[in-house]
Amino acid sequence: MTPRSTRALLLLATHGCWAPTSTGATSMTGFVRSAEGTPIAGLSVQSPEARAVTGDDGRFAVSYKEPTQFVFFDRDGLRWRRTWQPADRGDIAIQLPEQSARILHCSMPLPCEATLTWTWPDGLAASATVPCEPGDRLVRDLPSGVPAAATCRDDAASPDRPVAVRPWVGPHIAGGFVEGLQVYPGTVALQVQIEPSGRGPTGPCAIVVNGTSHDVTGLGPIEVPVWGWVETWAVCDGRPGPVRRARVQSDAALTVDWRPDGPILDLRPLGVDAERVTLGRPATPEGGPGNGWLMTLPKLEPGRWALPPLSTGRHHLGFDAPDEEVVFRSYRPEVPSDVVWIEDDATVARRPDGDRYGLVEPTAPLLTGSPRVAWSTDAHTSAESTSSTP
Repeated sequence: MTPRSTRALLLLATHGCWAPTSTGATSMTGFVRSAEGTPIAGLSVQSPEARAVTGDDGRFAVSYKEPTQFVFFDRDGLRWRRTWQPADRGDIAIQLPEQSARILHCSMPLPCEATLTWTWPDGLAASATVPCEPGDRLVRDLPSGVPAAATCRDDAASPDRPVAVRPWVGPHIAGGFVEGLQVYPGTVALQVQIEPSGRGPTGPCAIVVNGTSHDVTGLGPIEVPVWGWVETWAVCDGRPGPVRRARVQSDAALTVDWRPDGPILDLRPLGVDAERVTLGRPATPEGGPGNGWLMTLPKLEPGRWALPPLSTGRHHLGFDAPDEEVVFRSYRPEVPSDVVWIEDDATVARRPDGDRYGLVEPTAPLLTGSPRVAWSTDAHTSAESTSSTP
């Protein structure tokens, strides 16, 4: 037998006789497809023991052995991994989920290299490793949802350590808002208690922490897991107290103020009809430090809504409008102060979604009374831009 024929037989044995033909405990065969269902050709699919390149139809066949019964491949800056499941039979379909550009907000004390891992019930997983530096950064396309796990590594010689990750919504530099993920060390315990100013409440109370309401017994306290900037307030007898901001990075306790009286938003002069009215402030130099907050105003009676005591600065209003739009909508700077400006019907009719917005910018703390309400004009509260995602 000639050397050439010997090599031919070896190639036949490697790529023919020994090529896996089905999925099981020692091999995986199947197809890799994009989120749209298109076959992905020329993709290197590997196991710790073998490697294959997908054909024009996206098909692969790879062997493995215990305990590493999985295949992996790199695509779009992500390391994808499909682990064998006992229920797998024949050819399996690996269809990649949809991805989009997302903001990574890093709240780690020091810069690190973060690895985010998503998992799906069928044994598919994806990992992305990205620099985690203070502030927001737009990263490459990532899967939707919150990763199942996150780790950080300080340098090449340091081990990966578990960190926490959660959804993040922040203002876009061009206006509107962006959705993404926040990486942070992990939650700490915060105790919050109500401290009334003047007469105490006569009915039930709740404490709102970062948008989540917690019923309390008496005046509390409650204990909640938090990290970083916290916005919290009390709601008693159907009236909200002022918003308190605090930065919490270790176990702590704080009190929130509540008073039996406060300002009232009276919409009756304009006849504005809304099922839900919201008040919010974004986390911007104008809105102050923190994550931004949104409050659903308690309804006192038809047309009248309880406002919390308001600090100076711009506050946004929404009338049956999406929460993110209320917080992050961008307005022109020349807004007359101390008047609640509300978009009129003509302005609302020009907007495809039909939502209504407004704003108020007190020049002094608004503690009681009812501020004047007026219809807005283009010179008052016209939005410079609507919400947008990158």
